Amino acid sequence: MASETQCGTILLVDDNMAVRGLAKRLLEVAGYKVIAAADGEEGLHFYERHRSSIALLLTDVVMPKISGFELADRVLGMDSKLPVVLMSGDAPCEYRDMECLTKPFRPTELIETVSRVLSVPARSPRTAVHSAS
Repeated sequence: MASETQCGTILLVDDNMAVRGLAKRLLEVAGYKVIAAADGEEGLHFYERHRSSIALLLTDVVMPKISGFELADRVLGMDSKLPVVLMSGDAPCEYRDMECLTKPFRPTELIETVSRVLSVPARSPRTAVHSAS
């Protein structure tokens, strides 16, 4: 099981409350600690406050104020080694060498992608999906 001491905290940024809530719940059931932000500005603020514990940025691409691409660039300007996973249903999300999840994604895709990027085993995706339903 992943824990904060093993992998740190995931910063989840998505302006869609339903997607943000579901992704947060799925990740927490899989054993990850999650800080959820409603937009890029809030995500940047949370990153600056919790920088030392953030292990992964998981962000939507299309958001008001600060896009996921801009957020990633700004965060990577502070920590060039931070893993980033982009999510998008509206626009292509190929950007640099970042992982991309196309919305809508299956819960198992989310857990497997995060686990792979962090290289930390999570609880079985089936367990996480079953427990979250």
